[in-house]
Amino acid sequence: MSLIEAINAGLHVTAIILLAGALYSEAFLFRRGMTQDDVKKLLLADATHAFSTVLIFITGALRLFLFHSTSHTYLDNPFFALKMLLFFVVVLLSLYPSATFYRWRKALKQGKPSMISYRQHSSVIWLIRLELGVLLLIPMLVTLARAGFGS
Repeated sequence: MSLIEAINAGLHVTAIILLAGALYSEAFLFRRGMTQDDVKKLLLADATHAFSTVLIFITGALRLFLFHSTSHTYLDNPFFALKMLLFFVVVLLSLYPSATFYRWRKALKQGKPSMISYRQHSSVIWLIRLELGVLLLIPMLVTLARAGFGS
């Protein structure tokens, strides 16, 4: 393993941990009746979420296509394919909460309070929880793919 490959692998794992932390922060911070400071913290968690997602994608693609000589075995593995599918599900599930938080960023700049209905609150919190649940499945799928199951 070269130094560049090791750095890339380390960044990949760090980004995964960062994503999990950002999601837990969003789940913890998001509630009705938030202060402006709470909203700022939530926006920071959401920005961290977006950054870590992009970093996971980039470092993962580099690991798969540049650093692994056996990338064809991963691409043919159904557990790896399911892992990739679940990663994209996590990305899709994050779109509605992030769009909601982005609207708050604009309102915050204009000095307006963050307003959310009970239905929106319920939808966002359940989407964040679902993201966390799906994210928990991915390490098991990685382990199964790396062990050669499904090949």
